[in-house]
Amino acid sequence: ENFKNRFSFGGQVVTQQEIIYFKIQPFTGNKFGTQNPVEYFSERYQQLLSIRFYGLYDVKISDPVLFYISSVSRQITVDQP
Repeated sequence: ENFKNRFSFGGQVVTQQEIIYFKIQPFTGNKFGTQNPVEYFSERYQQLLSIRFYGLYDVKISDPVLFYISSVSRQITVDQP
């Protein structure tokens, strides 16, 4: 009965359907950096430091359902899919 309700939408007419594809493989080699140094006051050294950030980072979606709930579903509205 539960299986039947999932596919029949509880007898309701379906008005909107979405298919969303998530790439599970990691996105590798994304460059990150700052053009100008960022000023940061260090409590440890009691000094104002100028730090420049650069490097590569990787992104992987480990839980597609959590990613959809926390980011994608907030951006989808009735007026603008």
